[in-house]
Amino acid sequence: MNDKARTHRIAVIGLGAVGSMTAWQLASKGFKVDGYDRFAPGSDHSGAGGSTRMFRTIYPESPNYSGLLEKSSTMWRELERASGLSLMVSTGALTISTPDSVMVSSTVAAAEAAKVEYEILDPATTLARHPGQILRDDEVAVFDPGAGVIRSNAAIVVAADRAEALGARILSHTEVFEISAIGGGYRVSSSFGVEQYDLVVVAAGGVSAALLPQFADKLVTRQLTTTWHVAREPQSADPASCPLVLRRSGPSRSFGTQCALDASTVKVGLLWDRDDAVSETDGFALSVPSEWEALTAECLADLYPNVYPQSVRTQTYADAFSKDGHGYVGELPGAPGMFVATGFSAHGFKIAPAIGALVTDLITTGFSPLHIDELRADRVSTADGGTGLLWVRPA
Repeated sequence: MNDKARTHRIAVIGLGAVGSMTAWQLASKGFKVDGYDRFAPGSDHSGAGGSTRMFRTIYPESPNYSGLLEKSSTMWRELERASGLSLMVSTGALTISTPDSVMVSSTVAAAEAAKVEYEILDPATTLARHPGQILRDDEVAVFDPGAGVIRSNAAIVVAADRAEALGARILSHTEVFEISAIGGGYRVSSSFGVEQYDLVVVAAGGVSAALLPQFADKLVTRQLTTTWHVAREPQSADPASCPLVLRRSGPSRSFGTQCALDASTVKVGLLWDRDDAVSETDGFALSVPSEWEALTAECLADLYPNVYPQSVRTQTYADAFSKDGHGYVGELPGAPGMFVATGFSAHGFKIAPAIGALVTDLITTGFSPLHIDELRADRVSTADGGTGLLWVRPA
């Protein structure tokens, strides 16, 4: 344990995927950690709600994520060993579109740059290997054999439990009202009381823009929607024969699917470019508009016959999106001791353990081999108006 770890108190604001993993990693280094969450770790109110999340070894957004993905894969297995639970289930993944599409070309380019195994399948081969995956004549599928499904809620609960076992204090159902800079540290006022810390990590997902005013024009909170559909045959809900699917077959035929790991349903999310920004996450509606369900059913009836088109479960949740689709990780310029890990734009869960390790590296040594330019926190400038106040709850 280094001297900093012996003495520094750290508040982690938000115990979703990234926050719980950060609390776990900081506690493992001996830091005195308090983790705040206005609900509880693993709650469906977080951006990791809905029981499962995708894990891919090919990251088309940038090949620079390969190190984070490799580190996360190792850490997911570490959490499995520590808990005795099955958290990550291998399924493989198919990215489906036309060969010249951005979706396919960027996936192939990322795989080649990162030297990750992949295979391009034509319609006949795809259907033979993955029954029910019907491609149009002009489409191909890029197969990622290392992909899988993570039990998201369970993983967060386990990470928070590991943090607590290592000495962290988990403050569930605790809302943070104010974070203010005081000489050499920060004061956090919450429904638990007032506490002082040497360092603060904001990993609050969909409410991060409200917590940090310097992010007001950098992040937008968006509503994400998922539906669950009963498989027509048992194998269609079996992880061994139900790969992840990311498909763009036109503006009204774009969706993602994953095995729900419940032996009977497949989870579906539309990938349309829609403006689902929400201005307030308090009282955020967890129901899904009927027109969304109708559009999903129409899309599935056309291209995904493995499942019944009508949904049996629906859910919406919120996440923070950046303008360039990449998160912000690190110490804020001009705000010593204030760290952020947010804005992952619905792509953060798969790399959450590595982000926790990255933040811990930065706090411990000021450097991490996991850090990449796409995630630099100094893509924003800080301006607190000279008051030292970082966030005050709106009246």
